[in-house]
Amino acid sequence: MKKATISLLILILSLSANSLKAQNFARHNFEIGAGINLSNILLAKGSDERGIGGGLYFEYRYNYNKNLDFGGQINYRYSESTTAPMIVPSQEIIYNPIGLKGIVDYNMLSGKLVRPFIGASAGTICSLISYSVSQNDSAWFGTIGPRIGVNIWKIRICLDFDFAYNFDYGFISPDSSMALNISFGF
Repeated sequence: MKKATISLLILILSLSANSLKAQNFARHNFEIGAGINLSNILLAKGSDERGIGGGLYFEYRYNYNKNLDFGGQINYRYSESTTAPMIVPSQEIIYNPIGLKGIVDYNMLSGKLVRPFIGASAGTICSLISYSVSQNDSAWFGTIGPRIGVNIWKIRICLDFDFAYNFDYGFISPDSSMALNISFGF
């Protein structure tokens, strides 16, 4: 009787341990990241030259499994430009785009300290534009683009391309940009 009780207890404990492992493997994680970025314009159409600007962003990710995560990002970028001298009057322009986009990333080498990833994003930005000579303006753009980067512990470094689209310029818009994002995940 004593052997049967001990055997039953061992069986229950081993099944419990296996079911706990299954629960831990299937557990989903959420991550919040906050960071800074440096951005520059891509594919500029028009006569202005935009310089490198800085910004802030927040990212929320849901780790679907050990290799795939989905999330969202809200970002703010700042950059300045000067119109070409042939445009009269020459003026300085300040761009303040605010973006909201969905992201999906495929993480390689899961479980390692250094984990590269590739991904894609799609969303929208509202570009708030201030002119030194004339009135302020704003424009809405849709964005889509690839992402590539690396996770090192809780630090995430990502090169993010946003190809902006609107009906005036198509995909060759003055708000297409490339950003180097550096964030810390919580």
